[in-house]
Amino acid sequence: MVTYLVVATIITSSLSYLVMNMSGSAVCASREDFSPSEQATMVIETTDDFINNGWSGNGSVSNPFILENQEFGSIGTYGYIRILETSYYFEIRNCQLLLMEVNFVSLSNGKIEGCTFVNSSISIDNSSNCIIIGNEFSHNVYDEGETIWLHDSSDCAILQNHLSYGSSGISILRCNDTIISGNTFTEFTYGAISPDLANTTLSDNVFENTGIRIEFWDSRIASNPPVLENNSVNGKDIGLFHNITETQIDADLYGQIILANCTEITIVDGTLVACSIGVQFLECTNCTIDGTTVSDCWQGIYVERSTWTRIIDCQVSNCLEEGIFLSQSPFYEVKNCTLQDNLVGFLPHIYSNNGTVANCTIKGNK
Repeated sequence: MVTYLVVATIITSSLSYLVMNMSGSAVCASREDFSPSEQATMVIETTDDFINNGWSGNGSVSNPFILENQEFGSIGTYGYIRILETSYYFEIRNCQLLLMEVNFVSLSNGKIEGCTFVNSSISIDNSSNCIIIGNEFSHNVYDEGETIWLHDSSDCAILQNHLSYGSSGISILRCNDTIISGNTFTEFTYGAISPDLANTTLSDNVFENTGIRIEFWDSRIASNPPVLENNSVNGKDIGLFHNITETQIDADLYGQIILANCTEITIVDGTLVACSIGVQFLECTNCTIDGTTVSDCWQGIYVERSTWTRIIDCQVSNCLEEGIFLSQSPFYEVKNCTLQDNLVGFLPHIYSNNGTVANCTIKGNK
């Protein structure tokens, strides 16, 4: 019932979305005009399926199959558009989708442009040369799902979209040569982009009350680390540092900080707010964070497979999960910290032993 009330509010709102197509022209999709049809399912597997479902064109690079100016979905029913195992060129343009999932499976040359997604999502699996550009996304299709799910795919681009409100924005895993550029992400609690950013370029993205999360730093991502250019979290740079030693980092310069395979790094001062995870330590040794304040994140300080980590004189508050979380990270020291009003103040998870916690204030956690 809560979901339906939220959707109804979205549909009747008088707000308009402005999305940009590839030529830079504006395409408006007014929420007050959003009147989805009863059609909630479409499966495309053959040439005849494109034609029988009203797509124009012939599937060539110069005349792709096109589905445009349509409305899909209905309140109370989840629907889908599923396109499977084709190398035809095709485009979904200027459509409005409510409670819908668009699935690309084992295909190439797909494009979605200028569409409005409300409580809807896109999944791209085992596919290549797909483009998602100039779309507006509001709320996930499921409470804890992803808005865009990109797995086992190559040479895909996510460009100039606005994604807002939900748990996860883009989930990317085992992909190659992915470009994520010119997007705006707003209010994703778990993370706007996660967890596997190997072979990924992030450029000119804006993160508002959210950030990126890299949950592991394995050999694949270490060999092909992400390239970050001109991105911002809450108006500041993203501090991604990997393979550096003996450096001091001023946290006040960054919207969030990620250390990967670093040794003897000291993070000092700064306030990190509403950025998914304030500070991430991944595969690090002898690193310290001293005097930093983190608040209103999913997790405050996240330590994964790192040894001899020191967390000193920090304040972590109002996080939806743990204030400090350690996994497979022994020989830690947490000293003179205040952990307040988080779901869990401090959680040393699997194989995080031989650590000390001293002179800390841990209160008001759920």
